[in-house]
Amino acid sequence: MGRVPLSWADLRAWQLGTGQRLPPWQLRALRQASAEWLGEHLRAAKPDAPAPWSVALSDEQRSAVRNKVRAVFGALARDRQPAARGQPRD
Repeated sequence: MGRVPLSWADLRAWQLGTGQRLPPWQLRALRQASAEWLGEHLRAAKPDAPAPWSVALSDEQRSAVRNKVRAVFGALARDRQPAARGQPRD
């Protein structure tokens, strides 16, 4: 069986097992939250999935971010390279 949202049977079993009785609106809210969570979980499994709280970036914005990240990591990599012979490190 694959991943599925909470079913009515799941909620009923939980209520019977715990002795807790939830009002119908809370049961509906739990089912909806479960379905929403599962949907986001499946979308997030994709390697290029954006964070759920982020806005979609244009290609131009993505390129600008990529260039900034490359510049920062490039500078870090250059800084970590051993100094050439005879030249002191700053």
